[in-house]
Amino acid sequence: MRPDPGGCLIAQSAFATGEQNEPVRQAIASCRRRGEANLAARFERARTESDLPSSADCAALDRYVWSVSYGLSVQAAGGVSREDLERLAGLTLVN
Repeated sequence: MRPDPGGCLIAQSAFATGEQNEPVRQAIASCRRRGEANLAARFERARTESDLPSSADCAALDRYVWSVSYGLSVQAAGGVSREDLERLAGLTLVN
């Protein structure tokens, strides 16, 4: 494992805190929820403005984007190369 793991603090902190750090975990979880809510609201606005189809499932889109983002963060922390991460992100953008 790398001595300076990459990845996102907001995603990684879900795995790296124990009971003694519960207030920190809660604060970071709150930040994560705010980010998720902001993206969901943006998808809703896009649907309202017809940038997304009226049938778009904004909650599912939000969850999908965050799931990919958090997954990439975990992969980065595990030492996956930038090239591989970019290839994974590219697959997401195609689908």
